[in-house]
Amino acid sequence: MKHRFIILITIIVGAMELASASDFMLTKELNFPRSGDRFLRQELQSFNSKIYVGDNCLWDFSTTKITPAQVETRYVSRADTMIVEVENREQRFYSITRDTISLYRQASSGKLMKFYRHKPIMSFPMKLGTRIDGCFWGEGRMDLSKYVRHVGKTTIEIVGRGRMITPEMDSLRHVLLLKETSIGAITITKDFSISLAETKDSTMLSNDTINTWLHNDSITGKLEILKWYARGYRYPIIENRKIISYCKGIAIDSINVVYYHSIASQKYDLNEDLVNDSLRQKENEEAFDCLFDGMPQSKSIAQIKSLGSDLSKNRASSTNSVIEQETIRGEWCELYPRVVSQSTTLSYYMTNGNDLEISIFSPSGVLMWQKTISNLDSSGSIECSTAELVPGDYLLICVIGEKRYSFKFVKK
Repeated sequence: MKHRFIILITIIVGAMELASASDFMLTKELNFPRSGDRFLRQELQSFNSKIYVGDNCLWDFSTTKITPAQVETRYVSRADTMIVEVENREQRFYSITRDTISLYRQASSGKLMKFYRHKPIMSFPMKLGTRIDGCFWGEGRMDLSKYVRHVGKTTIEIVGRGRMITPEMDSLRHVLLLKETSIGAITITKDFSISLAETKDSTMLSNDTINTWLHNDSITGKLEILKWYARGYRYPIIENRKIISYCKGIAIDSINVVYYHSIASQKYDLNEDLVNDSLRQKENEEAFDCLFDGMPQSKSIAQIKSLGSDLSKNRASSTNSVIEQETIRGEWCELYPRVVSQSTTLSYYMTNGNDLEISIFSPSGVLMWQKTISNLDSSGSIECSTAELVPGDYLLICVIGEKRYSFKFVKK
């Protein structure tokens, strides 16, 4: 009886997990920074297009240009309750309290800041509509000789859910847009006697005091960060940071930088990430373009659909979408590497005796290379020549029996 009860509970839990799979949310297991992760992100040109919020959004970054500039980010764990982010010669120390991350210390060249009221960063889980509000209070030294105080309010919320086309024209089906907005008052002086460390005045940390500084201080600043998270990827695909400085309410300076952490980099450059690998596999089982009926289409989606229409004329027996990547139990097909020079390799495990046809197309649908193999072995790998291709994006279509697989790759 007890054994049957355990089986029943297992079935119910499994059904709940399947039911919630489509309701993508950020969780500590899937999106918490990991000690030892080290990666490069590319900078993007700033984009001026409208950022959609709400449900069923389509964010198209296919025309956003990638610049040569890169930034390295790495994470180091000092204890179970702390993790350090190192980026651009700046260190940010985050405290971990159950499922909440908050900033408590910040250090860079000539500046050290300690937050006596931690600045909230994230609290898991987060899904569309989740919102976190909090105040922060920090003080420290600047240029070794000046006292600096930074206090204010911050809001973190998930403001959008939908689909994304990346700058490299990769299609992502489940994407959340996280928005962080911080408004702060900044005091810089040589008088350290006004510091909390000297006065021991705990009322300085109150919400009323923080609000007073926000309304009365002459120098204030606004930080707005947008992060696009995709299901199956631990770190944001795109992150837009904008800082505006104000003097007596008038904007006097602004900085805007956009970072891109490609899906290829998150797949192959990070340490093994089994939980996200599993989610990416599920994503590959469902087509992206079937979700766009009645919705405005981007140029890249229209090109891919057009290509699929042309292919279907030649293979009327196949009804699968051209960008569908299936993984049927006991059968699989994979392409590696995706950033290529002279060639790339297609690996497979299939039923004996099938015929295989590999075709490489340009983004406009022009056939660039093709190879056919009859009476396929049950498993193996096939080298696909890319030596004659000019640099750019390409789509490889592999048809094995009645199954169709597609992979995007980049020729450098």
